[in-house]
Amino acid sequence: MPDDESYDIYLSFEEVIDTVHVKKWNEELNLSRKLLKLLYDLGRLYGDQICDVESMETTALLIKSERFIKMALARLTKTDRQRLIDTAEYNKWESYAYTRTYNLSKPPRTNDLVAEIETLFGFTLSKQQIKRVNIIRKRAINNKSYAKKKGTAENSTERKE
Repeated sequence: MPDDESYDIYLSFEEVIDTVHVKKWNEELNLSRKLLKLLYDLGRLYGDQICDVESMETTALLIKSERFIKMALARLTKTDRQRLIDTAEYNKWESYAYTRTYNLSKPPRTNDLVAEIETLFGFTLSKQQIKRVNIIRKRAINNKSYAKKKGTAENSTERKE
């Protein structure tokens, strides 16, 4: 938020993305709603203004640039790139479920994983979310099995408990 005392109105994310300035800016750059939410959470979108529009436009162009993405991904190991792809669609707790299952030598039972998520993230999972945990858990187990067969599984990240 700006330090300007005249700007004392706090707007929710929904109110911010409905403002004329943000709508116009987003039409030109065609950013996803998830990215706008991230920018809002980071304090880069507020009220009817965008913090430093020029740098935000540059950032948006970089995010969409295949060349930039390739350069950023080149710094990661092949295993890390694959995990990034595997968990791209997940939110924080889903990504935790995937990574936790993938990294352990013996995958946790679904009930244990659900309990860990509820404790760590501080909310109770619904039946639908528990089904999602089970699907993610199975995907992680399958991906790890496939990686072992291909010989690309990274043993250094496995923890034995």
